[in-house]
Amino acid sequence: MKMSTTSIKIPTLTDLELQKEHEKQIIMMLVGNSEFKQKNHILSHTCADMFIDKTFRTIYTTIAEMLKQNIELYSNNIIERLSREEQKRLIVELDREYITARNCNFYIEKLQKAYFDRLYFSCTTSNGYKEIEKLRTKYSMRANTCSLATSAENLIVDYYNRWDTQLKTGYPSIDAKLGSLCGGDLLILAAQTGMGKTCFMLNMITQIAKSEKKVLLFSFEMPLPQLQNRIISAETGINAAKIRNFTMTETEIEKYYNYANSETFKGLNIEVCKQYQNTIEEIKTIVNESDADIVALDYLGLIKGGSGANRYEKITEISRELKLLALETNKPFIVLHQLKRIEAARTDKRPLLSDLRDSGSIEQDADFVCFLYRPAYYTPSEDETKLEFIIAKSRHSQGQRGVILRYNGALQRITDPQGETQKEV
Repeated sequence: MKMSTTSIKIPTLTDLELQKEHEKQIIMMLVGNSEFKQKNHILSHTCADMFIDKTFRTIYTTIAEMLKQNIELYSNNIIERLSREEQKRLIVELDREYITARNCNFYIEKLQKAYFDRLYFSCTTSNGYKEIEKLRTKYSMRANTCSLATSAENLIVDYYNRWDTQLKTGYPSIDAKLGSLCGGDLLILAAQTGMGKTCFMLNMITQIAKSEKKVLLFSFEMPLPQLQNRIISAETGINAAKIRNFTMTETEIEKYYNYANSETFKGLNIEVCKQYQNTIEEIKTIVNESDADIVALDYLGLIKGGSGANRYEKITEISRELKLLALETNKPFIVLHQLKRIEAARTDKRPLLSDLRDSGSIEQDADFVCFLYRPAYYTPSEDETKLEFIIAKSRHSQGQRGVILRYNGALQRITDPQGETQKEV
């Protein structure tokens, strides 16, 4: 995939002349009487590949090696290590010129920009782009440390900014335990097949959309009509199986038609990605272009991409990319995940963090790891409406807590019967 070069200027002859002048200034500061600290600063934020003039590049490499060996940078010392006469003459000329290190960072930045423009222009793959970003970080002149009190005066602004991004799940019992979801949060909702993961997610994002928030939904298993039908079933009380099997009564058909064409349904601000096989890079592009307040993905194991050699490494990389994307876009992310099959011999079938399939760094990356568990799935004599929402990990509140919800599979509806007074699991 060819990387975008719309912001990269193709160098003209004048640009190349300026580039050589910038390179000359850098070499003059290295050859001249600048302090050792200043010279070390230059070498820490530049490299030989940043020089397009072969003579300057050779001199730079020689000086870098001398500093590495703690050899003093007198002009005669440098000349002794150069093989070509024009290189030696240039050192003599530069040594005679007066140069101030005051504009040191200006010339470093010019050198860096031209170098990275060249790299981006020739880049053809997403992995290549990542390598360039790593180089930018390596040579960055941004300070790596700061005072604890840095920008403390802006904390209250950050508080209100996070207040604006906070979201409620629509389930008071859960909100009371988790607190609000804020920009940058990654919530992993995991369960085994048939526990109601997609049902819960659709119910939750419907409640969020009703609160005048915009949702961006990636569904990698279910086409748009099925998503629509599930929400309509939950909202109207029409049996989902009747919609799926074309057995609705005339009354139900009329009810279905009226809701599907209602302002209520059309007013649900849920944006659905039309593709079903997205790579992590495509997801990043779509999320960055969206003005949604929250992102939901169903589910983690179906996201394509990752450069790892095996599934474990790929899932680990994708999990980390999603957390970073949540932070970069300041949006909360809800990501469904499939649990591995629980051994039949295990007495308590409630899921554990160790049940996360291909977990990699999922547990470390996530701010919240939550499980869904229906006892009736394993024991038919149990209440078939009972659904446990288990908080296995919470970075911002107490973990190992949960609430009891009510599950109606026929209507694809999950409700919270006791609100904030809900008892713990």
